[in-house]
Amino acid sequence: MTLRRDPPGKPTVPSPAIDFSQTEYVRRGTAEPKPAGLTVSIRKTSLLAVGIALALLGGLFAIHRLHQTGEVVATLPPTNLVPAPRAEQKSAPQGSPDAAVPQPSDSSGPLESVEPSADMMRLNRQLDEVLPDVQTYVVVAPTLTGSDTITLEGIGSLEKLLPRINGADLKSLDVEMLLNRDSWDFPEGTSLKVEPHVFTNQFALAGMIGTEKLFTFDHSAAGQPIQFQTLFTKTPTAVSVLFRPAALRTNLFKPFRLLVINAGNAPAPLQLDSHLLRPSAPSFREAFTGPLRDRIDKFVLTNANWQLRPYVEAKPGEPAKYLYRDWEKRPEFGTELDFRATRKRLTQELAELANRVGGFDKQIIAAEAALHPGVDFNLSLSALLGLTSKQAASFEEYLNRNGAAHLVPTPPGLYLDFLDKLAKQAGPCPWLTNWSAPHQHPEASLNALYDLWVTNIPQAAANLTLPVGPVTNYFLAVWENLQNDKKRADYQGDKKNVEKKIAELTRRLSEVPRQSAQAAYISLCLVGDGPSFPQEAVRFIPSPQAN
Repeated sequence: MTLRRDPPGKPTVPSPAIDFSQTEYVRRGTAEPKPAGLTVSIRKTSLLAVGIALALLGGLFAIHRLHQTGEVVATLPPTNLVPAPRAEQKSAPQGSPDAAVPQPSDSSGPLESVEPSADMMRLNRQLDEVLPDVQTYVVVAPTLTGSDTITLEGIGSLEKLLPRINGADLKSLDVEMLLNRDSWDFPEGTSLKVEPHVFTNQFALAGMIGTEKLFTFDHSAAGQPIQFQTLFTKTPTAVSVLFRPAALRTNLFKPFRLLVINAGNAPAPLQLDSHLLRPSAPSFREAFTGPLRDRIDKFVLTNANWQLRPYVEAKPGEPAKYLYRDWEKRPEFGTELDFRATRKRLTQELAELANRVGGFDKQIIAAEAALHPGVDFNLSLSALLGLTSKQAASFEEYLNRNGAAHLVPTPPGLYLDFLDKLAKQAGPCPWLTNWSAPHQHPEASLNALYDLWVTNIPQAAANLTLPVGPVTNYFLAVWENLQNDKKRADYQGDKKNVEKKIAELTRRLSEVPRQSAQAAYISLCLVGDGPSFPQEAVRFIPSPQAN
């Protein structure tokens, strides 16, 4: 329908007659003159649009009437949410089909490895099957034999519930208890319903099946922790009790679970997909994706702490090993999955060690350059003195006789011992018998020894004077050569140790994965003091192996 107003005062001109004789169309009649003012033209399409609009208004009015009368109104099917895009993904442009799809935000940040929606649903189902969405108190006990009593401390929900089951506030029938054994999880399909029974003294709660007592919670000692005792004929690897209100009284207390682990024979760890972990995380909580972190937060640890432990395959065919098992300097507790920071630290340490090797090379070259040439350890000093004793004539002979010739480097102190013994045996040379040298800084004594020799035996000067070098004193040159040889050997030893460290750090760096999915698996462990720890609760494995 089209509305048009003609200009006032302007007469309407009739349309000219059109000759359709040469066409196949039917001639239209001559148009009637139009009156001045408002002109309304209505087409069939306009009438159709009006009809549709009226039908829609009628439908909305009918739905409104149905809603007011309380009758059931059909609802739209739920919308499937799409996982949040990764940080590097760009938003869909305005106007594109993807722009109309809502993108829910995740306060924990998007998954670094974006999975198709079907895979995310699978991961969520896996969480529901493995980790119950209920507050769980975890206690690690040395054993769970029937003769042992386990002290429960820090179980706040149980400490509040037990005194209430007194017949006045709560009755035993108001509490429902489900029992599961030998597992970290709590599949209700395999759980066993046990009947709560309150003893006449009102200070102990037992789980019963018929007349058989399975376990008891004794809180009779005022101000003292709860005492838990299991009475199973076969020692379980774990005992899990779920407390919840009976079906008709759901608001009495919040459901909670008590999980007691037998440290001596713990159950096998649960298995989860490694995609529930972030590739690299700077802290423990940030290592988990949002849904998994919410489940982990449900656990209350009474005598342990959580720790994520990456396991890697060192060699093909060998069992995977804990990555940081033999590390002297391990990552800070809680940052075990911060692979980026670990790799960076190792790379920096390798660079520093490489610089140390370069420094040792310079020191080795300097020590070798300081060696005096032409120093003869076989020089017979006894012959120069005219001695015919059976004592060693030269330093080399002295080393051989004392079994020290194989020592590399030769200890410099042996040279001073040789000179001391030679002086004491120089009876025909009284000028020498009172000479001795301290083992610390003997340089002045060695210079004095040279002066004594060339003064009292002038013909020995040619043998005791070196032809070239900054030091011409034979005695001092031998000493300095021994010292520099020891320095060179020490530098070489230090260099070798650093090179071993470089090789070890290089090996470790090669084993550190770049992200969690590259590890053989990641273990979520309970760690604490004593032989009961660690206890592996969950094993995160790559997708192809995950259940």
